[in-house]
Amino acid sequence: MERAYNLEQLQKEITNPSSLFFFIYFNEEVAGYLKLNTDDAQTETMDSDSLEVERIYLKQRFQKHGLGKLLLNEAFKIADALEKKNIWLGVWEANENAIAFYQKKGFVQTGSHSFFMGEDEQVDLIMVKPLQIPTDRRISMYIPKFYKVSDFDEIREFVQKNSFATLVTTKKGRPLASYLPLQFTREDEDFYITGHMAYGNPQWRTFAESEDVLVMFQGPHAYIFSSWYEKENVPTWNYQAVHLYGPARILEEDELKQDLAKLLEKYEHHRDQPVLWDTLSPLCCTKN
Repeated sequence: MERAYNLEQLQKEITNPSSLFFFIYFNEEVAGYLKLNTDDAQTETMDSDSLEVERIYLKQRFQKHGLGKLLLNEAFKIADALEKKNIWLGVWEANENAIAFYQKKGFVQTGSHSFFMGEDEQVDLIMVKPLQIPTDRRISMYIPKFYKVSDFDEIREFVQKNSFATLVTTKKGRPLASYLPLQFTREDEDFYITGHMAYGNPQWRTFAESEDVLVMFQGPHAYIFSSWYEKENVPTWNYQAVHLYGPARILEEDELKQDLAKLLEKYEHHRDQPVLWDTLSPLCCTKN
């Protein structure tokens, strides 16, 4: 601790041009700070397309106010501004709450390293989140400007009403697709699409190597006769669809159980004798 936080070491860190510090205030008092590293300031050997979150520190009395999420979101914004492809951090292997939090934010474990607290060897998990390419810098579905919808609530409602979707990933350049009932979840400024696929479906094994996956939600569609126009024109086909892009990860067991419970409740609750997650036998749940 003394080596990490003595005045000389802190001055060296602050003056390093490859490190960035951000301070957060609560009621005009410094509540904590965020430290980011780029290039050779990163504490592990990473490429120049990566950004490290080395520290998110909050004073104890300012914890549980959502300030940690704000600092992490600031890190995402900085990574985007610097056009980084990955953001990563190290988290103590025994800190289960922090690991679960980062997993929900899209981080996945890619490795680990050892460090010493006094004479005790400890292990940090290396967790990496591939960053989404901003929509103005990537290829996406063609949408004529006149028909484009950007209202978030309208898109969310459409996804919830048309939740049987097509999930597309790639394996060695070959597209793979599955048809799945999916659910929309929003937490603060983040939203997630969750679902379940059969263990025998090989597509889930492509998540780790896919920078982004594509989820397509299809709504009503119909042929438009040219005779319906007031003036001569060619026929066309009208349709509604939403395409969502983002990194994918495997749900933890508890997350999967919660997701399946919500799914069964959604489609079974109106029946006289609904089959819900809590009514299924443990053997049936484990087997499936």
